[in-house]
Amino acid sequence: MIMMKGKYMLIIPVCMICVVLIFSGCVNPIGSTTGTNAVQTRTITVDNGALMYPMVNIAANDYMSLHGNDKIIVNNNDTSGASIKLLISNKTDIAGASRAPLIDELQSAKVNNVDLHMTRIGGDAVCVVVNPSNPVDDLNISQLNDIFFTGNITNWSQVTNGLATGPIHVYVVNSSGSSISWQLNHDVNTGDAIGFINQDNVNKSQSAIMPMVIDDPDGITIGSLGYLNSSYKAIKINGISPSKATVQDTSYPIRLQLYMITNGEPNGLSMDFINYLLSMDGQKLVENADLIPIM
Repeated sequence: MIMMKGKYMLIIPVCMICVVLIFSGCVNPIGSTTGTNAVQTRTITVDNGALMYPMVNIAANDYMSLHGNDKIIVNNNDTSGASIKLLISNKTDIAGASRAPLIDELQSAKVNNVDLHMTRIGGDAVCVVVNPSNPVDDLNISQLNDIFFTGNITNWSQVTNGLATGPIHVYVVNSSGSSISWQLNHDVNTGDAIGFINQDNVNKSQSAIMPMVIDDPDGITIGSLGYLNSSYKAIKINGISPSKATVQDTSYPIRLQLYMITNGEPNGLSMDFINYLLSMDGQKLVENADLIPIM
């Protein structure tokens, strides 16, 4: 009986020590995220115009697959202006835009104490597009101004030496609703006209308007380099064809710049994601999306 008593007297203290260790936090359950070793999830929102949205969405998913504790929410707002507006009102972390902020956007940002900081991640060409049956191969900036803005050129005979005749049908989106239209306005409109001569399509998207020239031999429109296929004919501007090479060497005269815009210099997850877009892997995604990388 004395030996049994001694046996139980030894067991009881050992059990008490185990209980104390567990409840004191010295022994954590396997997989616990409590305590000083916990990993916090970082989250940002990126709002984009329609041109950049597909690429940014793919890049965000790729980034998150490599960084499981980071979350990137990607939204499509159709236009760069809508995305920049959200950034100015502090409703997003990054605005993906295919143009630089306008003067009124810069002024609005200043009022809201927002510093619009641009990081260029790629580019694109604004292509002037006609029906493949159209014999026109090259137009200069002055001719484009007279076709799209002043209305001084209204018939194809004026730019084809009579090889084609018929009224020129202009299909465009209002420049306030499309970065592509805005860029053409910026680079081509000499200021003699207040806007495009045809405003009938202001509520349509660029992707909806471009196919109109497929069924119209007299049509002319504009679009991104990535929108092109055998159904369209992209003409030269000032003798230069739109291409990856001519955008990168800046010889093509009507180009888009693609930006990630933040409030001040990017930091945290915003900085890490933008750096990923600028990496070799990120620039490959830009190229795969039929946009033009900067490297």
